[in-house]
Amino acid sequence: MAADATPEQRVDHLLDLSTIVLDPGTSFTDRLARALERERNRLDLSYGFLTHIDQQAGQQDIVLTAGEDGLVEEGETLPLPETYCRRTIRTDTGQLTVEAASQEGWADDPAYQRFGLESYVGSAVEFDGERRGTVCFASEAPHEESLDEFEVAVVALLARWAGYELAQRTARGPDERPPDRLSPFAADVDPGVVDTALDLLANRTRRELLSYLSLADEPVTVTNAAEYLANVGGVPGQSPERIEISLVHSHVPKLSSAGVVTYREGSGELDYRSDDAVERVLRRVRTLEA
Repeated sequence: MAADATPEQRVDHLLDLSTIVLDPGTSFTDRLARALERERNRLDLSYGFLTHIDQQAGQQDIVLTAGEDGLVEEGETLPLPETYCRRTIRTDTGQLTVEAASQEGWADDPAYQRFGLESYVGSAVEFDGERRGTVCFASEAPHEESLDEFEVAVVALLARWAGYELAQRTARGPDERPPDRLSPFAADVDPGVVDTALDLLANRTRRELLSYLSLADEPVTVTNAAEYLANVGGVPGQSPERIEISLVHSHVPKLSSAGVVTYREGSGELDYRSDDAVERVLRRVRTLEA
């Protein structure tokens, strides 16, 4: 939306969003995904996200994405020190706007060095008195027009709504919560390990990697795994080099800490360690994807 938008245009904008977020026939996840896409277009930015932040663990989980593919994936976990959102949740207002990062002192920042995003606007998602994530939008290009107070306020409004919805869902007991799309996969799997299995397999790259490793007769190097994922394994649109970076810094550590793969840093080799719960959930995911 242009900075000189008329009051009528701004009212129309809010009405458009309200028809999305208040739709009684659509799940919260789908409503928020649609709202992220609508606002991303309004702001003329390439990406939109809902993220979860664990400050104690020092990590950020990508929960929902909107816009162009390739930057990060839903289900991906990032080191918090390498994210723009770490600054967002530490501001007094819980908001952050960047319009030309390279000209605003971000050149040496770990987040800029990793992602190269020139423009960013984000707002903290809060509930139970804590900042637990963000709603944010970003692009590799500087924003041509300064974001005005109204546009920043709408992002904050989306974050407040997300926080309210998440607080309501968290407050419900397990028997009161609406069925999750992954809940059918948990049948017949030990409840003590199903959360770990679902978390690992929520990300497509990890699913494809585990499928590939489970069929290998011997350890596979990270480089070869990245080549496979880029060219054969269902992770299109990314270069092998970029996938390899993602594997080494995000996916492999998560799989290794869960005991599903062994990673030898010296040789760069990965070895799959058979896990019954993971394999059962993976088979059910594959059935759904087919």
